Amino acid sequence: MQIQKEEIRGGILEAAKEEFLAVGYRHASMRAIAERVGITAGNIYAYFNNKESLLDAIVSPTMAKLQELISNVSKDGILMTEPTIAELAQQITDVFLQNRLQFLILMYGCSGSKYEHIRQEFTRYAAFRIETELLPRLSRKTQSRLLAEAIAESLLSGIFYLFSRFDGDEKTLRQNMKDFLMLTLYHGTELL
Repeated sequence: MQIQKEEIRGGILEAAKEEFLAVGYRHASMRAIAERVGITAGNIYAYFNNKESLLDAIVSPTMAKLQELISNVSKDGILMTEPTIAELAQQITDVFLQNRLQFLILMYGCSGSKYEHIRQEFTRYAAFRIETELLPRLSRKTQSRLLAEAIAESLLSGIFYLFSRFDGDEKTLRQNMKDFLMLTLYHGTELL
């Protein structure tokens, strides 16, 4: 009996991932999720209190991994070195590959939920890291909060673009991510 319940719960989670990715959190309905699983909408509530708790169950483990990655990157304050950037590219790609649907839901399918501003939060944090760790290593004329924000926005847009275009070729994705971060964070500083 317990196996059947876990199968139903797993089915609900998989159907919800598909629904949130296809139409976004705001437009997703418990009825449509139930139809994908082949159960009644009321049966979902035996597993999840509401649509928000269902979204939490899907994306909160990925959020925890992303927050851990962000907090552990360059704890020693040496973010802008070639080995550190290559390691960062590897770790970001690993998190994406292990949590692809959840990652895409977080970035593109959370409008109307408590996660709807997560991209802006990541951008603000990236801008802070760039302003405090990258720009001080450059000439005085480049030390601008606006420049840090522009670099952060470009950086995250590029990362999300690579992920949204992922076609199953992990080796190419890993190489593109490394090259993109190296060009943006490491070699880009040589131009300034």
